[in-house]
Amino acid sequence: MVDSEARPARMAVRLYTDHYLVRGIVSTTHERLVDLLNGASDYVVVEDAFFDEFGSHEIVGQAPFVHVNLGRVIVAAAEDAVEPGTEAPGSATRDRVLIAVPPYRVTGRVRLRDDQDLRGGIEGLGNRFVEVTEATFWSEPLNEPRTRAPLLAVNHQRAHVVSPFEERDVWAGVDDGTIRRQEVDDVPPVEAAETAEAGLWVMDSDVGSLAQRET
Repeated sequence: MVDSEARPARMAVRLYTDHYLVRGIVSTTHERLVDLLNGASDYVVVEDAFFDEFGSHEIVGQAPFVHVNLGRVIVAAAEDAVEPGTEAPGSATRDRVLIAVPPYRVTGRVRLRDDQDLRGGIEGLGNRFVEVTEATFWSEPLNEPRTRAPLLAVNHQRAHVVSPFEERDVWAGVDDGTIRRQEVDDVPPVEAAETAEAGLWVMDSDVGSLAQRET
């Protein structure tokens, strides 16, 4: 709950859209980034702003303030290594999740209320932005490298897929259901495709490749 008598604080943020990265300061009485975004209207004012268009060779834009359309914000992070404030209600899920929110992918843990499991808890997430802890996010289409953030706000309304996520060494304990990288060139394309369709694929975030798991 926001204290109406609290003095606004200045929070340094990064807002990622599908075309721009906006960096700057937001004045807010909220202590958590996700509450700031969910408590705002359709636009948020970012002061001392820098904005850079992905894939552009133009000079980074700079302005005393900019209005950012929150409907276009895909992920957001606080600039500080650790976001100040009290713990969010509820607890982080034991299982990690993958959130496909084009053109980004996000992995981490989602905070759910009342110790709900992942399947039921995700269905109950109703706010526009969802907090993800121990997060990693990246975008291959935008050539954005993997970035880690202790706390990340993800636009849930723009998510295409939310699923359990397993991170492991794809070559540890290789079994018959996995095609080794050194054998790929020896496998005809048709046979490789048939093998790929036979199992469940899991994204390995360390090497950026796909590993097959027996079903």
